[in-house]
Amino acid sequence: MSFCSLSRLTRLSVSPNSLKPTTLLLFSTLSTADEIYAHLINNRFDLENTLIQANPKQDTKCVNDVMFKCVPNNSQMGLRFFIWAGLQSSYRHSAFMYIKACDTFKIKENPRVIKDIMENYKENPYGEL
Repeated sequence: MSFCSLSRLTRLSVSPNSLKPTTLLLFSTLSTADEIYAHLINNRFDLENTLIQANPKQDTKCVNDVMFKCVPNNSQMGLRFFIWAGLQSSYRHSAFMYIKACDTFKIKENPRVIKDIMENYKENPYGEL
């Protein structure tokens, strides 16, 4: 069977309409960043404590991906995650990541966001954002 015939056969037998959502789930895996982001969204009330309990493995790529998932709708949550990640013994931010976070969360354009985070920590260190 030629490659063209095989290609045509697979296109005909597996079309997007024939795949069910459960089938799609079998072929996809969540990245660590996706899992952390979902965890952040589902645990806004106790963000840092639940992250400590979940103990996600993070690296530079993961932290970067989570930050981008949080922008623009959940920037404070993303910044809190960035701060939390940098305080973990298994991971440290590089200078590059600090620059990346400042660019991602637009700290230069809106320095008040840092003051807001600090006030939030002061009022409710592990509370809702």
